[in-house]
Amino acid sequence: MNMNINETLIKYTHTNEVWYKSPFKGLKEVSNDDIGERGEDFLQKVISDVTELSVTWDGNNNTSNDDGIYDIKVNKKRTEVKTATVGYNKKTKKVTNTYQHENIYEEDIWDNLLLLDIKPEGFYITHIEYNDMCFGDEVHPILKKKSTKHLSAWKFDTSRAVLQRGLENGYTIYVEVNSDGTYSTENIGEFFERHFSD
Repeated sequence: MNMNINETLIKYTHTNEVWYKSPFKGLKEVSNDDIGERGEDFLQKVISDVTELSVTWDGNNNTSNDDGIYDIKVNKKRTEVKTATVGYNKKTKKVTNTYQHENIYEEDIWDNLLLLDIKPEGFYITHIEYNDMCFGDEVHPILKKKSTKHLSAWKFDTSRAVLQRGLENGYTIYVEVNSDGTYSTENIGEFFERHFSD
């Protein structure tokens, strides 16, 4: 089955030459909060479309949930979503292959973390369970990455090396997107079913 990157992620024009022909170009002209909300909406739609898992998303009305701080529920699991676009070096006019994810809370207020990392020609999805997340000096045993303190929460950035380790160990999936915004959902459903089925 093929799907299309829809208006959830695309609404604007380009900002620099790296994104000029990308189906994600609109993300470079909106705020980080807007990128985050679109990432949540996109993932909840994808999960709903390609799996039998139950999905609940309340948009921006999820800021004071009684049962934790999270963005969507997938199969009743509180799921925090962090969306980032690839870093860009203005001097060299090249992508840095790094992605920044902030405000990840150490408290037991979420069950699963989904990192949606977007580059001009595709996107990565990485799944981390709460019990596997590392805080402080701990290094994630598979991803080989530490989180760093950021305000009252934590920051967990990814890079080409981190994502490659995720791909090799089933924590991450990569989806290439065609210039017209279409992409194959062939392996996406299995990825979510594996990580979210009871």
